[in-house]
Amino acid sequence: MKKFLAIVSVLLVVFSCDEEVTPLEFKYESIEKKENAVIEVNYPKAYGNEDVSNRINSQVETAIANEMSLSDEIIHNEINIAIDDFSKEFTTFKNDFSESNQKWELLVDSEVIYQSPEIISISLSTYIDTGGAHGNTHVIFLNFDPETGEQFTNENIISDKSAFTELAIKYFKADLATKKNDLDIVDSFYGKDFMLPETIGYSDDGIVILYNTYEIAAYSFGITEYVIPYEEISEYITRH
Repeated sequence: MKKFLAIVSVLLVVFSCDEEVTPLEFKYESIEKKENAVIEVNYPKAYGNEDVSNRINSQVETAIANEMSLSDEIIHNEINIAIDDFSKEFTTFKNDFSESNQKWELLVDSEVIYQSPEIISISLSTYIDTGGAHGNTHVIFLNFDPETGEQFTNENIISDKSAFTELAIKYFKADLATKKNDLDIVDSFYGKDFMLPETIGYSDDGIVILYNTYEIAAYSFGITEYVIPYEEISEYITRH
């Protein structure tokens, strides 16, 4: 009987070890082209569990490719195709306006900003300058389940939207008070009520709330970003 129990114990240890999820490893890849437009792309690529890493890498690449696109109608899923399209757009511009000295720029910087057994958070910052008064930077966050590679939405992450929003408003007002302007929440959201951004991120310090240029207020207002500490927000989120 004792020998049987010992064998069962060993088998349980073996199976439990097999069930442990090995954390994904991320390595960074870079693409740089300067023949026509200036294009630089830096992004993380997941390695480890093949199914999970492939799923995450595919979604990251699709997100980057679409952030690079100059058209809302075209949906890319490959970075190289998006780069080629951007270069072609610049060539068309130069053919139409040969006297112009305008240089086009496309700069993408993506990185893993938080990784735990419960979630992987990746930031994606894209700067595009195709002429005009200034270029434009756009930042989004991609959050993934480390076990499945599934991408989380805000709804997957926030367990109590009302309480989460109230806390976000509190920190938004505090951030607003540090800036030299007369804007209030209504002004910031173009006469509408407070709204959470499309995506939220994770950091070592807490939940990252970020509003892009034009998402709230005018261009001169810039990007608004603040962090809500985990000790205050943890009961309103599903994981961290």
